[in-house]
Amino acid sequence: TYINKRQKHTTMSSKQEKMRTPLVATAFNVVKGGLQSVLDTPLTHGVTYNSKTKGRVAVNYKEKSAPPADIIAKIELAINQLIVDNKPVSVNVFPRADAESKYGETIYDKMRAPETVTELTILEITGWNINAVKPGEFLKTTGELGGIKILRSNFREKKEELEVAFEVYPPGEKATALLAELKLTAGVKKVVKKDLAKVTAENRADVLLTTLKSLLSKAATPTTLTADEEAEFLAAALDSLNAVRNSSYAAGFSAGKVAK
Repeated sequence: TYINKRQKHTTMSSKQEKMRTPLVATAFNVVKGGLQSVLDTPLTHGVTYNSKTKGRVAVNYKEKSAPPADIIAKIELAINQLIVDNKPVSVNVFPRADAESKYGETIYDKMRAPETVTELTILEITGWNINAVKPGEFLKTTGELGGIKILRSNFREKKEELEVAFEVYPPGEKATALLAELKLTAGVKKVVKKDLAKVTAENRADVLLTTLKSLLSKAATPTTLTADEEAEFLAAALDSLNAVRNSSYAAGFSAGKVAK
């Protein structure tokens, strides 16, 4: 979306305007960058504000099928790693000709700025995303986002479009728990092949439990867990491990043995 400070032109509806917050406005560019880096989707079809913490990003996607769950998980992990890295978010206003000369066509979504727009506001997260945006308030760093959870994705083959819905978890317990879960899942992906190689039908439960406890000790959990909380955390982690085990990161089981 764009606006010219010298003209009353905007493509954002009043309803969308009311839901616009620095949190989600910044998150759009973080999510866009994640989609670009993992899927190579430089063209954004559009963005939608659903609430003051939720939004949707639709990008051009020319594949014949939707990206699998492990790829969506990879995007979510990359997005949240950027948040943990606490990268600066710079916002600057340029004459349109200067912005286009400096950054090229990569600053535009599918809907280009009308020719009447003479100034562009450029948001840049170095090495991640550069975009012409609607002037307004944005966060100063990616770390201020807390965490971003991908809620779902919707693939529309005829439109060559992939839409990703997300929710921003501001800094706090919910964001900390999300980052801990993602760190655990990333750890699972690294060790799952090695640990599954040790598994037999008889020792499966013991090996998985030992692996999960090891990962739990390394996870960025906000507090020391009680026995009940640890059991709940391990149960959630086991679900994550099963999801990873059934993905391309592990071959899975066949008659109590690891498939080669």
